[in-house]
Amino acid sequence: EPAEAQDRMTALQERVELSGGIFDLPSLKLQFAELDNRSQNPNLWDNRDEAGRILRERSTCETTIKGFEEIEHSIVDLGVYLEMASEGDADAQSEFEGGLESVEARVENLHVRRML
Repeated sequence: EPAEAQDRMTALQERVELSGGIFDLPSLKLQFAELDNRSQNPNLWDNRDEAGRILRERSTCETTIKGFEEIEHSIVDLGVYLEMASEGDADAQSEFEGGLESVEARVENLHVRRML
């Protein structure tokens, strides 16, 4: 089972690395910064439709960035649990298994949301 756990972890890491390309995180962060800057313009509400569009896009960017960063942090945590589990820590094994399923679901969710 430790080999299977490591294989799942490796597959998850690879999927997240590929996701970084799909989501183009650096460009997304630049887009967020631009939208954030535009949202602070005092004349923003002169055009309500445009203001709403900018704020929605800003929110979507922010949510995607935060979600991706949370996943990256969770993967680091999973690595620690996996290492502890490989040394025989049953609690760490349990945390790893539950955490892995959660992160896999969050990665899938991020992919689905990106396609919409």
